[in-house]
Amino acid sequence: MVLLASEMNKIYWGGIKVKGNRRLIPGELVDNITRKEALKLINEFLNKVEKYRDILLSDSRTPFDRYIIALDEFINNLEFKLGENGNQSIVEKGSNHYSNEANKDLTKVIIETKKSMVRIAESMLGLLKRVRKRWLRVGKHELEQLINELIRGGEARILVSGEPNKENKSFAVHLYTRHIAITISRKANGSRTIALTLTKLKGIHITIPKLFDDIILNAMEYGLLLTDGTIDRAGYPRMNTHNLWQAIIWILSYPGKVHIYVSGISINDDNVSVAWVLTTMNHGVKNKKEVVERAIKFSDDDF
Repeated sequence: MVLLASEMNKIYWGGIKVKGNRRLIPGELVDNITRKEALKLINEFLNKVEKYRDILLSDSRTPFDRYIIALDEFINNLEFKLGENGNQSIVEKGSNHYSNEANKDLTKVIIETKKSMVRIAESMLGLLKRVRKRWLRVGKHELEQLINELIRGGEARILVSGEPNKENKSFAVHLYTRHIAITISRKANGSRTIALTLTKLKGIHITIPKLFDDIILNAMEYGLLLTDGTIDRAGYPRMNTHNLWQAIIWILSYPGKVHIYVSGISINDDNVSVAWVLTTMNHGVKNKKEVVERAIKFSDDDF
C-alpha cells in the first residue's frame, strides 16, 4: 500500500533557531514548487515507515532490538574467552612467536583489552535498554500520530530548508512532535536520508585506561578522525556512527573519558539503524588540519 501526504498540509519555510532550542521556527508559507518537492520527500518518508512498520510501529519490537541482541552475544563471547580456557589458549598461541617476556606482555594487553571491551559493551547495552523503553513509551506513539496527521492533513508541523529547485543543492523537510525531530534530506549528490532524533535523551560517560602505546593509539585516532570523525565546537573529537564495532574501536582509541549518546535512528532503504554519537573528553584538537599535520609526521614503519 502506497501512502500519500494530504494536500491539506501547510508547509512553512524554516526560520531562525531560537536560542537554546535546536528546532527551527515557522517562517512564511512556501510556494507551490517548493511545496511539491517537500511533499515528495514526505511521501518517501511515509512509505519508508510503512515498509518497516513491524519494528517502527510495533508494541513489542523496536529498532534497538538487533543491537541489544548483538551486544549481549558480544559480551557473552568475550566473557567466555576471558575464562581460564580462553586465557590459556592466548598464552599457547602466542608462545610460538614471542619470547616468554614478550608473550606475557602481549597476553596482558589482550586480556585487559577484552575486559575493557566488555565494560564498553555493557555500558552501551544499558544505554540502549533505556532508550528502548523511552521509544515504546513515547517515541513509537508520537511517530504513529504524526503519520496519521500527515495523511489527514492540516495538523502536522512541517518546515523546509535549503534549495528545493536545484538538484545539486541540499533540501530538507523538518517534522516535529513533542519528543521527536525528523529530518528528511535530499543531499547535493542526490541521495536521501531520514534521521529521527529522540529529544531529551541522556547519554553516559565511560572511562577507559590506556591499553596501547602512543604510536598505535595515534594511528588509530588519526585514522578514525580523518575518515569518519568530526571536531565539536569545544574542540573535542566526535564520531557519529551506526556501527557497533566502530563505536567500540573509537572508545578504545581515546583513553580517558568518552561520552556515549544515542541520538535516535536512521531509516534507510535496506534497514533501520541506531545512531550513536561518541565524544572524547580528554583529547582536544583545534581542527582536522592539525590532525593531518600530525599524521604526515608518521613514518612508514610507524604505520
